[in-house]
Amino acid sequence: MWIATALAVALAALPLYAGAVARLLHPEGAGPARSAGANVATLKVKVPSMDCAACAVDIQRALGKEEGVARAEVVFKTKEAVIEYDPARISPEKVIAVIDETGFKAERVERKQ
Repeated sequence: MWIATALAVALAALPLYAGAVARLLHPEGAGPARSAGANVATLKVKVPSMDCAACAVDIQRALGKEEGVARAEVVFKTKEAVIEYDPARISPEKVIAVIDETGFKAERVERKQ
């Protein structure tokens, strides 16, 4: 009975620690290296359908594998992603399409002027 209780508590707490475990298994530095002096642009998007920290890690991992993405930071708490990319190698539309392919709808954040 104690084993079943411990397992139930561990599963109930999964959303709290899944992101940390995923980051341990896939360190941020594991993505493609950025060349020095590369032309870098920044794209900020909202991902309102993201529902757990592990989802954020999955999106970040998919972006990190994409050619032309220098850095991606996806934050579950704010449901936002900030992506640094080389506009000569990948377009903002392609970056959004990569996020959409993970099963989450990305919406570009318009800059206030």
